[in-house]
Formats: sequence, structure tokens, C-alpha cells
Amino acid sequence: MNQPLKNPIIEQLIDSQIAFLEDFFNSEKDINNEVLSLYHWLSSKKIKEFGTPEPIYRCIKKQMLDKAIPSILLETLVQHIHFSAVYSPNKNTKVSHIIDVMTVDRLAQFIANKETSRQVFIHFIIHHPSFSTIMSQLVQQAIQQYFEDNLSSKISSMNKVMKVGKSVFENMTDATLEKTISQYVEKNILKLGQMSEHVLNKHLTNDRLYHLQAELWHQVKDTALSQVTQPLSTDNLPELVDIINDFWNAFRQTNYAKTGLQDSLNTWYDQNKEHTLNYLFQVLNIDEAFLQEEFVALFKPIVTQLISGGYIRSRIYSLLANFYYHENTLKLLKQI
Repeated sequence: MNQPLKNPIIEQLIDSQIAFLEDFFNSEKDINNEVLSLYHWLSSKKIKEFGTPEPIYRCIKKQMLDKAIPSILLETLVQHIHFSAVYSPNKNTKVSHIIDVMTVDRLAQFIANKETSRQVFIHFIIHHPSFSTIMSQLVQQAIQQYFEDNLSSKISSMNKVMKVGKSVFENMTDATLEKTISQYVEKNILKLGQMSEHVLNKHLTNDRLYHLQAELWHQVKDTALSQVTQPLSTDNLPELVDIINDFWNAFRQTNYAKTGLQDSLNTWYDQNKEHTLNYLFQVLNIDEAFLQEEFVALFKPIVTQLISGGYIRSRIYSLLANFYYHENTLKLLKQI
């Protein structure tokens, strides 16, 4: 819209309004009142009055699932982790200084009492093919080591006897002693696994597992944080973060991630749409004291910069000028 020549009275009106608004934004009391007024108004509104979860889903999907994490954010993450790892107070801070012993005790009791889960886990490990292979190789190695090192070293004449016995055995069975031992172990590895599972379940009672965790805590509680965080201070940290990012990149592009996000939002909305926003404020631990003491103080420097930098004046002037120089407004002003 083409504006007419500036009118001195209108310009004075605009300047007066801008000055009034700048004084208003500079007044902490006035801002507090407005923020609290908005807070109370929002607190009375039901969540469903602000729409459906679909816009939230589209926003999160676009920003988190459709886009990869920016490289600058990954670099910043590496820097912060590295800073945490080499933080100088770590040298004089023990694990027990930052982890409450009563919480550790509670966790130990919780884990120790999960007897069924523990038995399932032991069964899975013991009967896993990898465990069977390792156990088989370990038993074979132990038997061979026994023959080669113990018997032959303790009795000098035994060495010759064992060699003769081994040779006779191999001629009679057409198999090497090592192969025979290997076959025997492989045939009996299932029994060995079952026996191992029985022994572990018998040994790892709730009480014993609790005390094992207690012993572990006493072993690590006096460890300095600098020792715990040492692996994070190496040059491998960027690669570790990059590997984790690769996992995230693969996951975020799956249908599971997309449908999971949407279903979670829909479920949350269905469960809470009748609640007022006051419920959401409580979940976020936001109350009047926080808004008055922290929120306003946080944004006060920003508002000050907006005013001192002339941003508010230029934006408000443009809006007010469009209003006052509008033909309808000019007609009204002429009637005054």
C-alpha cells in the first residue's frame, strides 16, 4: 500500500505508542503480570482445544526423522563429552561422591530379586552356540595342558610312558588323542552346559547376587572419575560418536521409528486430551514461581537487546504506520 505524506500528528502518536510499549517491555513487573496472566489462561484450557497430535508428529518427523543430525551438532557433542571426560575436578571426585549408596543398594536388591529373569538369562547364555564352542575349546585346552605340562613334568619317566600309550591308542583307534578328546567333549558339551546352568542357578541365589553387587560397589566406589572417564578422553571419541550416529541414521529411516512415534503421540493424546494444560505444566515442573523467578529473568536480556538495538521500534513503527495511514483510519481521524 502506498502511504501518503507523513502527518506530524500521526508521527507523534506512533512515537508515543512506541515509547509506551518500550517502557512496558522494560518493566519487569508488567512483564511478570502478563506472563502470569497468560499462564493462568493457558492452565484452564484443555489440551484438545489446541488441536490434534498430527501437526506435532509432522514437526518432530521433519526435524528428527527426516533429517540427519547436523555435523556441527555432532562435533559439539564430541567436544562436550571430551570436556566432561577431562574435567579437572574428576581427579578428586570419587564415584561415591556422585552416586548415592542407598540408590545403589536399592538397585542391587531390585536386580537380585529378579530370579526368573536371571534364570532365563543364564539359560540363554549357557545354551548359546558361542558359549558351547568356547566351553568345548576351553575343556579341550585344559585336558591337553594337563597331559603336556603337569603329568610329564612331575614324573620324568611318565613322559615316555605317555608317548607310548598315546601311540598305541592312536594305532588302535585310528584317531589322534586330541581328536578323540575333542569328539568326547563335543558329545558331552550339552551335559556340561546343563550342569553349568544348574550350578550357576544354585550358586547365584538372590542373597549371593545381592552381595556380589555389594562387593562390586565397594571395589569401584573409591575410584576417581578421571579413571572412569578415561576411555572417553581418547582420540577414538569422534569415531565412537560417528558409529552411534550411524545407528541412529539407520533407525530413524525405518517404518518402525515413524509408526512408533505416531502411535506414541496418538496414545498420549487420547489419554490426556481431556486434561488442561495445567497438567502438562505439572509434568514439566513449571509453576508460578519458576515463571516469575527464572523464565522472565532468562528472557529479560533478550528483550533489552530488542529495545536498545531498535528492532522493536522498527517493527512496531511499520505496523502502526500501516494502521494509521490506512484510508479507513484516516477517515476516522478526520472526524476527531
